[in-house]
Amino acid sequence: MLLYGIVIAVLCAPWSGQAHRDASQVRPERGDQRMVLEAERVWERALTMRDEAALDRLLAPEFVSRNTDGDVRGKRQYIAEVVQARYKLFFLKKNRIITRAGDDTYLVRGRLLVRVEFGGRTLTARFQFAHRFVRREFQWKAVDEEVKQIK
Repeated sequence: MLLYGIVIAVLCAPWSGQAHRDASQVRPERGDQRMVLEAERVWERALTMRDEAALDRLLAPEFVSRNTDGDVRGKRQYIAEVVQARYKLFFLKKNRIITRAGDDTYLVRGRLLVRVEFGGRTLTARFQFAHRFVRREFQWKAVDEEVKQIK
């Protein structure tokens, strides 16, 4: 009886929706999630070190950043502001990171704690962030960012 059930399952599998998916419906794999989270760590280091080259490699040409004030920045403006910033970044910590996968897309959401020195004062602020990554030529590129301050 068990053998009969297995044979039926094998014979019916080609007609089930799960067994016959094309490449456009394949979900990203766990290795992709690790690569995206590594890209997040690279982004964090690039911000701390003001690494223009690393940011240029990580951000897609159409990258857009939106902040709490509703300001929108493209890739070039974003990188220029990081590199030429008038503040000193002491501390940047991400937590509560959640990833969601789609077809060649990952959404990374979490919280961010930042400590900076600006104008002789040390300031600490908390933010919520969302980063969207897409797979391009076997690499994950950030295409947009939304950052909102938590009050």
